[in-house]
Amino acid sequence: MTRLGNVFLERPFKEGSMPHEQQHNDGDQGEQLSGLKSAALEAAANAIAITDREGIIVWVNPAFHQLTGYSSEEVIGQALRLLKSDRHPASFYKSMWDTILSGEKWQGHIVNRRKDGSLYDEDMSIAPVRNGQGEITHFITLKQDTTNRTRSEELASMLLQAVQSSADLIGIANRAGEFIFANETMVKMAGYHNQERIGMHLGTILSPDNPAAVGQAVSTKGFESGGVEGRLLASTGGWEGFPR
Repeated sequence: MTRLGNVFLERPFKEGSMPHEQQHNDGDQGEQLSGLKSAALEAAANAIAITDREGIIVWVNPAFHQLTGYSSEEVIGQALRLLKSDRHPASFYKSMWDTILSGEKWQGHIVNRRKDGSLYDEDMSIAPVRNGQGEITHFITLKQDTTNRTRSEELASMLLQAVQSSADLIGIANRAGEFIFANETMVKMAGYHNQERIGMHLGTILSPDNPAAVGQAVSTKGFESGGVEGRLLASTGGWEGFPR
């Protein structure tokens, strides 16, 4: 009997406890199920590695090669730490090992190193496998490449910082004309706190000095097809011009 996490897999009958024909059929079904499980692991899109209790690799699927550049022949018998990038402190790995050796599942984000030396980001989870006596014998590691997602998040963060620090007044409204964002310059010059502006309709902060066409364009969403020019009211009652 083998347990992965809290899941047990076991035969429902002991050998010899049922008729020979039923044992034969059960054996055939068990072999088919085992084959299906193996095929599923082999075909999985995410990289999978199985290690012993010491972290020595005993099996990897094809996706592991695609992710890391290492073939199964190169890594079987090697410690999984060959992917270590040294981007994390020793305490990071200690916490990971403390978790899985206690029988708990570990999951988190980690930076590892491919065979060619390049770094990549991944979401990784490690689950302990127990034998019939409840002893941890192996670990199954699932690895998902998140390098592109991480880069996109970093780019989005840089763009947000650029918008926030811009000297221009920048506000973002949804299609209903309600503010969902205002940068620091707009908040300071208009005199509103950012949270005060969120959800406020653009029309409520238009200066009455604007031509009627400006208010009409805002109320009918005419700015969607090219924008308008006008003035915004500050919370103090003053106004600021805003460009197209």
